[in-house]
Amino acid sequence: MTAVSPWGGRIFLRAIAVAVASAAGSVLIALIAVPAIGGSFDGNGLLMCVVCSVLISGPASAFHFRQHDRLLAAHRAVKDLNASLAAANAELAERATRDGLSGMLNRSEFYRQLAAVPKNGCGAFYAIDMDDFKLVNDWNGHLVGDEAIRRVASVFTLVFDAEALIGRTGGDEFCIFAPVASRAEAEQEGQAAIVAIAELDLVNPHTGRPVQISVSIGYAFFERIPPEVKTGVNMADQALYEAKRSGRGRLIGYTARQLEAVQASV
Repeated sequence: MTAVSPWGGRIFLRAIAVAVASAAGSVLIALIAVPAIGGSFDGNGLLMCVVCSVLISGPASAFHFRQHDRLLAAHRAVKDLNASLAAANAELAERATRDGLSGMLNRSEFYRQLAAVPKNGCGAFYAIDMDDFKLVNDWNGHLVGDEAIRRVASVFTLVFDAEALIGRTGGDEFCIFAPVASRAEAEQEGQAAIVAIAELDLVNPHTGRPVQISVSIGYAFFERIPPEVKTGVNMADQALYEAKRSGRGRLIGYTARQLEAVQASV
């Protein structure tokens, strides 16, 4: 047995209601108009009013209601489709700005957002490099190396302020801008990241051996953000160079004056 569509039943009921109303209207008009022109309204006239009204208005109303419901359904479908398309576009836009492995901003998006940072505030630029990452890959495989990158990135999202910009700018390299208020705060957040990463519980699933991970961090704190933000990144890079020369898991930070003094002594 074929199920009857609830929409078909509603259309039928509405068409019947219109046909009844049309028939009643026709009879009422005939009752008034026919005597007014000197005629008599008998049973045949009544039958014609009812039959003609039902045969014309019933099918016409059913067709109208059916087309109306189809149009509403089409509008709903288009609305749903537009919502799905907007969500898909938003997801694509998000993927275009994110690094697929770490989930952090990719290099181009990081620098794009960094250029938009207000220049009237203070903050710290961080350059971060995972220590001996090639050895992590060589000894444990790239799947473990990928997991190490994801774990390190997750530490950054926990340690640094929600307003910080965090980008993966290379294979094992990250850059961060954090709107900290002082050099002491910049030092504290950088050191917290180093400690948290050193304590990561990462194990090689094939050997069962722990995988040691550490990062070296260089940072540059500015009481006023430089007009060219890459200046801050370059200063952090130079501090990172000094940190890497000092060994694993080191943090070195500069202010502009300190960096000038270091460069002058070379």
